[in-house]
Amino acid sequence: MYGIDSVNHQVRPNLIYVEGGGSALRIAPEQGKALNLREGQIINGTVALRPEGNAIKIGGQYLSLPPGFGAPGSRVQLQASILASAYVLRKMGLGAEVDSQIGASKGLPMDFHKARFERLLRLDQPRGIAKLSLPSILSNLFGEGELEEIRDKLVSNLTTTRDITARSVRKTLLESGLYLENDLRQGKPIGSLNIKSFLMQIRNAFSRLGKDSTSVTKAIDDLEALQLETLSSQLNRQNSISWALPLLDASPVLLQLHENKNKDSGSYSERNHGWNLEIQMDLGAFVFSISLVVNKNGLSLACWTPDQSLYQKIQDNEDVLKSKLADKGLKLLSFELYDFAKVRSGVLDTGTSSSIKLDV
Repeated sequence: MYGIDSVNHQVRPNLIYVEGGGSALRIAPEQGKALNLREGQIINGTVALRPEGNAIKIGGQYLSLPPGFGAPGSRVQLQASILASAYVLRKMGLGAEVDSQIGASKGLPMDFHKARFERLLRLDQPRGIAKLSLPSILSNLFGEGELEEIRDKLVSNLTTTRDITARSVRKTLLESGLYLENDLRQGKPIGSLNIKSFLMQIRNAFSRLGKDSTSVTKAIDDLEALQLETLSSQLNRQNSISWALPLLDASPVLLQLHENKNKDSGSYSERNHGWNLEIQMDLGAFVFSISLVVNKNGLSLACWTPDQSLYQKIQDNEDVLKSKLADKGLKLLSFELYDFAKVRSGVLDTGTSSSIKLDV
């Protein structure tokens, strides 16, 4: 079998979005490993015109670029991120002048839509949805018929942190807004709890009443970014879902469920793959992160919290956790607890931060 190293073939990436010139491209796991990409890595290069199209040289290999990503001869700076086991290369500052000239020739509407997609595809940026205080939002839904109607529907459909069940989590996933546009296209009725639909109603009502809707608009953008993130994973043949779980008494919880298949064994049988669940909760003064890995043999858990009281409470209740899992027929294979916030590798080197992507 010919490989990338033996024949110097051009790697063909799976793109996140290319219409009008996207700002990021996604590369399959095996391609990213062949290029020796690392989380947080900064790649500087010059766009070259090859027979197959525009390309940039990375580690002695040429990576094809989507249309509009850069003109031949222009300098491009890319940052590598790991997303659902695949690799994402996001355009940084260099090449902006060339792109602005391309956008200007296409007119203002294209500039607007391109800028919006670039904002939504900034996958390493903090998510405002995790800091959206639904209790605070609910406190502002008074004094006007439309607002109070929205409030009544939210209160009747949302759950609290103490009342979470598997059924309620499944319900919020199905009605999280991830599938809103697809359901509307197919003529399906919107569920009783569709957080994206509710936020749009709140934003429109706030704008009409002269209230500040900045945080709500940012949360809607974040939900749409999660939609693109989930869609791009599916297009890359990865079973990965990212969504936000809204709660009555806390900010939404960010979740990412990803199927982890073991290709080294050459088989896709049940024993050769598992599931990773990444959870992030913004608790105000700090962020609490959980990584959960489930396979046929049992469950592995890791937690990150800079809060010492919560750290001690979790540590003291490890036996209780094992007992409750055993009651459900689950075995705790490993448990790791860290007294600091989880930070992705490479963040300190690049000067950027992340509050959503948690890698196992």
